[in-house]
Amino acid sequence: MANVRVEVSPSSSRPAEEEDSECGPEVCVLPTLSTDIDDDVLRGAPISTVMSSHARVFNTSSGSHEDYDKSVSTQRLDDFVSHDWASSRVEKFMSLCMVHNGQAASIASILAAIITHLLQSKLCFGILPYSRPYDPNIVDFTDYGLHYGIWAQLSCPVVFTFVYFYWQQLKGIVVRRSRLVFLDKLCIHQVDHHMKMKGIRQLAGFLNKSDRFVVFWSKRYFTRLWCLFELAGWLHQGRSMDSVVFVPLSYAVIVFMTVVFLSLMALVVTFGFALNNTVSMVLFAILFFAITPPFVPLLRNIIYHLRMLPKQIEDFTITDSHCHCCAVNHLDPHTGEQIPCDRALIYRTLTKWFPPSDSEAQAADVRLPPGEMADIDPRCLKTFDDTVRQLFEKFVLVRVGPTRVSYHHAVMGSLPYVWRAFDVAVAFGTFPDSTVVLLAFLRHFVISWATIPAVYKLIIQVATIQDRLIGKPQACWKNTLANISLSSMAVCIMMIVFAPVEVSDMYGMPPQVHLAVWLFQILLAVLVYNPFSCSRRQKPTQIVPMTD
Repeated sequence: MANVRVEVSPSSSRPAEEEDSECGPEVCVLPTLSTDIDDDVLRGAPISTVMSSHARVFNTSSGSHEDYDKSVSTQRLDDFVSHDWASSRVEKFMSLCMVHNGQAASIASILAAIITHLLQSKLCFGILPYSRPYDPNIVDFTDYGLHYGIWAQLSCPVVFTFVYFYWQQLKGIVVRRSRLVFLDKLCIHQVDHHMKMKGIRQLAGFLNKSDRFVVFWSKRYFTRLWCLFELAGWLHQGRSMDSVVFVPLSYAVIVFMTVVFLSLMALVVTFGFALNNTVSMVLFAILFFAITPPFVPLLRNIIYHLRMLPKQIEDFTITDSHCHCCAVNHLDPHTGEQIPCDRALIYRTLTKWFPPSDSEAQAADVRLPPGEMADIDPRCLKTFDDTVRQLFEKFVLVRVGPTRVSYHHAVMGSLPYVWRAFDVAVAFGTFPDSTVVLLAFLRHFVISWATIPAVYKLIIQVATIQDRLIGKPQACWKNTLANISLSSMAVCIMMIVFAPVEVSDMYGMPPQVHLAVWLFQILLAVLVYNPFSCSRRQKPTQIVPMTD
């Protein structure tokens, strides 16, 4: 949520429906925030607008008339985007791409692979050449690898990246109907104080009209007052936790980096196997040392913060949250004028939304400052704290812990081997032994749907164990050693899991051996993802709404 304040200029007239507000000569402080929303206040921003210019809207929290005009009036919102403004714009953009464009990019890239297969295959159109340089001392044309196509591996990464970044903009041009989301900067006027006051007062109404609550989580999220109010509004209205999309920032970056790494690795295999071994090894080394420095620290960082999330939830209390007004001592840093307290406003609303379950409950260890918070019941804040702890510990943490990797995101990361499978299929009709080609074609799907997801999950589990043992050392040399050790363990895991597949192919094992190896890979993937666990079969939880 932007650093918004409920205030009105001296010349502004007070709306009739807010006669119960506590108003001074220059500042109007509302006692509570409403879950109702007026038709002229409810607005949504097309997701194509939010993501335009690589989500430039996230550069700063300050808005303008032009920003407000980018949103449109609506009766319903698809998503309510909850985030803190200090987090990285790049990570938010990548998260939006994964949530809104990932599926379309996967489908488009597979369609591109099919089309390039048809254009290369001699059994179909056969108009695209696919010859490549090779060393006759290493292989000759009886090697079926030289009969593979190349265009799916060259074009599909481009198609995937383009659709992954720009699908919503393309959809908005063609379909003229874009998903509408709430983003505070675009949907609440940040310049007109009267409109801004109405939008903030009815912020929970935006939540009430939203189908999903999308949380872009960072380590700061549970420390920001307005983020917690948005969460409180969702819980207060009795919405199912299954409609919460919890996206740890940096996770989407890791998924996309995996696609890039495997795409490059597939190209090295395709063009390097027919050259001398020295060239192939140099290409692999360059690729490995280019991707490891950014990938491993990023992976360790997100695992560290996700592992700290249960502790963050366990110790959660809204009284420890931070807000802009308190940070500047309730004085406008530009004009020096006094500004109202967001904290008092939100605390009053929570007092109304989360009454204590037991009228005789003690106030616990909640200390509030005197003055304008004298009328706030600390037990209500304690009730809200307990509600957040119970629900997030039971359900959200089960889904987003450091080892709770989504299988479909792991498969998305392994798409380059699906693309390569269609290049492999080009060998049908040109290579005399169709059984060998069929086994190679099916092997790539096993690698994409079982082997790579299993490797991905095992690396994350090893990284989590490492994090439990050493945490996040402050010394640079210790972090470097941790990165090197994790990289080494990742290479070992890849070699061990891939070894049966590569050996069965290298030595021309009979089909029965290939099938046994594939079955092992599939069972390994099932074992590490455990789709039959109790947590995955848990019924959706409906939160009991409080009285407004």
